[in-house]
Amino acid sequence: MNPNFERDLSRQMQKTFDKLFESYAGQPVDVVQAALKREGFSSDGSSDFSTLAKAISSGTRISVA
Repeated sequence: MNPNFERDLSRQMQKTFDKLFESYAGQPVDVVQAALKREGFSSDGSSDFSTLAKAISSGTRISVA
C-alpha cells in the first residue's frame, strides 16, 4: 500500500474541488450538483452532497483538511 495514500487522495480531492469552484462558483445549485455527479460524487440522498453544491454555488471555496 502506498504510505502516502491519504495525502495523495486529499491533494487530488482538493484539485477537483478547486476546478469545480473555478468553473461553477455563482452557478445555480442544480448546475453545481450535475458537475459534482460528473466528477464522480454521489448524491445518494446525502446532505453533504447538497451542502457542497450550495457552498460552491454561493462562492465558498471547499478546503480539504
